[in-house]
Amino acid sequence: MLGGDAAYNPLAQYWWGWMAIAIGLVVLVVLWYAFVWWVSRRAKETVTVPDEEVTPAPSREDLRARYLSLVDEVVQSYDTGALTRRAAHRKLGALVRLYAQEASGVRAHVMTLDDLTRARLGAIAHAVSVYYPAEFASVESGDVHRSADVARRAVASWW
Repeated sequence: MLGGDAAYNPLAQYWWGWMAIAIGLVVLVVLWYAFVWWVSRRAKETVTVPDEEVTPAPSREDLRARYLSLVDEVVQSYDTGALTRRAAHRKLGALVRLYAQEASGVRAHVMTLDDLTRARLGAIAHAVSVYYPAEFASVESGDVHRSADVARRAVASWW
């Protein structure tokens, strides 16, 4: 039966909707990639920071002067009754740690006393060791003025 019309089978006819769905899915995928690319490109443009907003690091003298005045503020707050002994010692401990961090970049604010000693932050470790009993004792104790002098010496001698 090779010849004649009886052996002829027409091509299978598919529903035209399947072709439309396939083309639609391809278009949606292309649009999704274009959208993601466009949104991520715009986000990069808005994150840039102009150079003129960058402030220079303070000098050693400015940094020392600022922290010495902060120590004086703690003592003044204690003398006026705004701070308890424990709170004053906590603030002094935080100040010397922040000074060490800002002066050297060492993350002293998250270090224990042993960590400070191992990191060879001598004056800072000594100051923190003076504050520990007053900070953590069950009864408030310690001389805030003496502790402030320790903080001043640590700030003035270190770095």
